[in-house]
Amino acid sequence: MNKKSLFFILSLAIIATYTLKIEQSILQGFNNINNTFKSYWIETLLEIQRKTDTYIYQKDTIIKLQAQNQRLEKLNITLTKKAYDTNPLSIPNINPNLQHVNLLSYVNFKDFTQVWIDYVPKNDHYVGLIYDNNAVGIVQKKDNKAIAYLNGNDKCNYTVFIGEAKAPAIIHSMSNSNLLKARYIPLWSKINVGDQVSTSGKDKIFFEGLSVGTVLQINKKPDSLEAIIQPNINVLNKKSFYLYLQKNIN
Repeated sequence: MNKKSLFFILSLAIIATYTLKIEQSILQGFNNINNTFKSYWIETLLEIQRKTDTYIYQKDTIIKLQAQNQRLEKLNITLTKKAYDTNPLSIPNINPNLQHVNLLSYVNFKDFTQVWIDYVPKNDHYVGLIYDNNAVGIVQKKDNKAIAYLNGNDKCNYTVFIGEAKAPAIIHSMSNSNLLKARYIPLWSKINVGDQVSTSGKDKIFFEGLSVGTVLQINKKPDSLEAIIQPNINVLNKKSFYLYLQKNIN
């Protein structure tokens, strides 16, 4: 073999070796890029899964807490009724029968104190509407539907006791105000600003002892006293309630 042939063979070998190394470098680089992309993609999928699991868990938790809240609210109302059963002035032999209801819509958008609810009482007797152990309105069947007159409505009237002396009165609305008015309080009644107002149960709309509000002001009329009441609950922004259904009425 002459020198030229040997030189040519060596040159091809060097070129082939160099080319192989370049290809290996390119492949290695591609694999690195591919591995990086795979890692990023897998991490993205895992993050999406984690967020999805978190959302589902939170949603399930909210639903469970809402159901638990309804059960606790109902239990609270029941226990309050039982506590007042020992009082001789409370309604005898009537156990609380509570029905959870939801607001459907307003009767008209000029008056937010009248709403339709999703449960219709069996007769035309007024039924007490309760929220968080507070009396917040009354319900009546109308045209095979149930309309709720919330505190502040002219038709929302029920009997109450005021203060420790349990002065009797009837709740009324006040025009253009979120306050309530307790009327027909006997002149001899000893009531004071700051006294608590609660349902008396005498009208059989509520049982005795549900909270209503606090006395802000007392006015003396010719034949009775009148009290201005700050209600405990702003009922106009509530969407679900309980009805007090007496077993001997509904």
